[in-house]
This record gives sequence, structure tokens and C-alpha cells, in this order.
Amino acid sequence: MIKALSAQKEYYDRRRSDLPDIQVGDFVAIRLDLHPVSIVKRNKLSQQKLPPFRVVKVRSDGRAVELDVPANLNIHPVVSIQHVEKAQDPSKDPFGRYDSISSGLQIVDSRISSRQPGKTEYLLRRGDARFPNAGEFDAWTLTPPPELIQDFEDRNALLEAIQAPYTIVDHRTSRQGTRYKVSLGDNRRPRWIRSEEIDPHALEAYRRHPQTHVTTASTNGGVEQVFESRRPRAGESLERPILYISRQTRGAEASYEST
Repeated sequence: MIKALSAQKEYYDRRRSDLPDIQVGDFVAIRLDLHPVSIVKRNKLSQQKLPPFRVVKVRSDGRAVELDVPANLNIHPVVSIQHVEKAQDPSKDPFGRYDSISSGLQIVDSRISSRQPGKTEYLLRRGDARFPNAGEFDAWTLTPPPELIQDFEDRNALLEAIQAPYTIVDHRTSRQGTRYKVSLGDNRRPRWIRSEEIDPHALEAYRRHPQTHVTTASTNGGVEQVFESRRPRAGESLERPILYISRQTRGAEASYEST
């Protein structure tokens, strides 16, 4: 008895509920469980809705809508609102994210957050920084788009690399500390330098973008800086695995370094 009363109440409420607010130009999806289409096979794993279609006209005081459906569906364009659900415009991002590239956003600075210690804040700037009113759109944020962070790191890495007297190409960590392999950009062989002797600009460039290196090339007696991006080949990793020993280290093993 209770189940029958619940079903009757649901039917009554559904028949007398307010009509959905659907306007011309909105997009709706056709529910296939209520409006079957002959070209779509029905089983428990089949799709439940057709892609969104644009509303061309609202009919019968909002009880039906005329949709811009393709001819190959072989269905009538006028559909009851009971068979459709309001949907997002397929040309827009369903999560409401903004396009950082087309919007002209750029990260111009970074700092350690005072509100959340340990996290980095980025200064977003909209428009060209050469204009005097560009600073009016500046805003600090903890979650900028990843592509803007990558662009900011790449630009800073190249700037630090230009100011550095040499380029760090590798590093090793041992019990004695960290050593960095540096390239002087000429025919001299690379050499290893301890961390306390390393140039801060070269270290910052290596930390920001370890795949980017600055080399020098002679052109007509002059020196030209060439930027190279080293990417790992197939089966190669730029990370150096560290040797971990689970037992007590013996005297002969004290000089082991990362392999």
C-alpha cells in the first residue's frame, strides 16, 4: 500500500511540476530511455542521451521544443520537454575554465605564500606589460593554469642560464654532499664542482629546467649563444636512481655514490 501511494505521489508531482525554463538558443539532450531512436541499439550498456541540440523554437507554451536535429536521425524535430534535459553549450568548457592563451594571461613573478607556508603564489598579469595600465589586472593566485607555470619556468630558466658563467648538465649526491657537472661551453672537458662553489644563476637554471642548456658556437669569429633542449631518448631517463642499502653500511661501501 505504501509503495502504491508513493508511486501515485511521484506521478502526480511530475505531472504538475513547473515547466523547465528553456529558451530559444539553449541546448538540450534527448533522453533515449524516454524517446527511443531507431538507429540506436538499446541494451544496458548503450548510451542514454543524444548529444546536445540547439533549441530552434519553443512550442505549446513551453511544453515542447523544436530542435535543430540532423536529418540522418529520422526523428521529428519537435520533442516534448519530458524527453529532454537542459545541457551545456558543446562549444564551451563544461567546467567553466578560461582559456589562458587567448585571454592574454601571463605569470610575471612568484613568491612563497604567507597564507599557506610552503606553497608558491604566482602573479598573474592580463594584457601586454608594456602598457601603463597592465598592472591594474595583476592578481596573486596559488592555482594558475599549468601551461602558464611551465611558460614562466621556461622563461626564468633561460634568463638564469644567460646570466650564468657555465651550464650544469648533471649532478650526483653522496655522503660527502652534492656535486654538479658543469660545461663551460667551449672545447674544455666538463668538470665536477661542489655545491658550495656552484654559481647561483646556473643552479637556479638547472633546478627550474634541467633539460635546457646554453652552449656557445663560433660564427664568423664571433660567439653566439645557442639554446638546446635535451630530451630523453627511448629507454633513457634524466633522473639518476639512488642506491639504497637496507643493512648497515660497511667500511668498503662508505664511498658508494648514486648510480
